[in-house]
Amino acid sequence: MAFVRLFLKILLSLVAIFVLVGLFLPASGTVERSLHMAKPPEAVFPHINDLRAFREWSPWSEIDPETQWEFSDPSAGVGATMEWRSKHPKVGNGSMRIIRSEPVDRIGMQLEFDGQGGGTALFELEPRDAGTLVHWRFESEFGWNLPGRYFGLLLDKVLGPFFENGLNSLQQKVETPE
Repeated sequence: MAFVRLFLKILLSLVAIFVLVGLFLPASGTVERSLHMAKPPEAVFPHINDLRAFREWSPWSEIDPETQWEFSDPSAGVGATMEWRSKHPKVGNGSMRIIRSEPVDRIGMQLEFDGQGGGTALFELEPRDAGTLVHWRFESEFGWNLPGRYFGLLLDKVLGPFFENGLNSLQQKVETPE
């Protein structure tokens, strides 16, 4: 009986520590990557603003070729949506909607991941050195979701490489003549 009490005290102490530490962790997380492309913003913008074109260079498209995609009509500009369904755990199910489209400067997207929350993505196209510096930023709010706050500590490490791969694929798509 003494062992059970000790076990329960330790367990409750661990839960209390988890909660207390979690309350002091950031309530949001951000990932950002940038890459220079040797084409003007006018050449880059359509590859991001049209969700059908976005899918062609998205790093998650390569992970599961069996992913099912659905697009709104039109598939570009404010209000355009894309939904996906995948059995692969790195892709999962979700949706993306363009909520901001400022030709040829900026595109904002709202993302929802089934069962995992969501966030916003922002692409900014900055003319630079006879080309475009593309900034890709993702922000997620965790609120009082304590496991989410812990995951936020790993957000950059987990998503950063996907962003780098995606920007490299976008660069290849934009800079390769058709």
